[in-house]
Amino acid sequence: MDVALYERVSGDIQKKEETIETQDYWLRRWCEQNGHRVVGVYRDEGLPSEIPVGDRPDGRRLLEEAASGRFEAVVVYKAGRWSRYSDIYYEGRKRLLRLRIDLISIKEDLTWKRGDDGLASGGVLLANEFERDNINDNCLDGRYRRAAEGGYVGGVVNYGYRISMASV
Repeated sequence: MDVALYERVSGDIQKKEETIETQDYWLRRWCEQNGHRVVGVYRDEGLPSEIPVGDRPDGRRLLEEAASGRFEAVVVYKAGRWSRYSDIYYEGRKRLLRLRIDLISIKEDLTWKRGDDGLASGGVLLANEFERDNINDNCLDGRYRRAAEGGYVGGVVNYGYRISMASV
């Protein structure tokens, strides 16, 4: 089967830690093991999950090329790479399904050719949204702690002040 790989990282830390290269490694390995031919690779780096797939540069290109029949499936490392927001995930998935293109998540073993995948994906998406919200809460708790200690928490520094390395 001819497939397209979709890879996404949402922030600079993930870009720096080369998590997109990790996705690419495992996606290519999975395709090789399952006899699929990679005909396109689409990468959106540093884009948050709440941006609809069609509004991301390579996501838009993927959807445009999907309409040409270039590939039969889009393969992602985890469902959260497509989106951690269920409404955005389903909207992008429906666009592919209208073109009779499957969306396969290798980490959760989801494909849309089996009847039980709709139920399984609902559970995965709930877990993704919980993970997203938990990460946001942890980051916010850290910022509140840093602010309570008098540290810098981001934003514009007021005129006459400097950021000291001790507060970063």
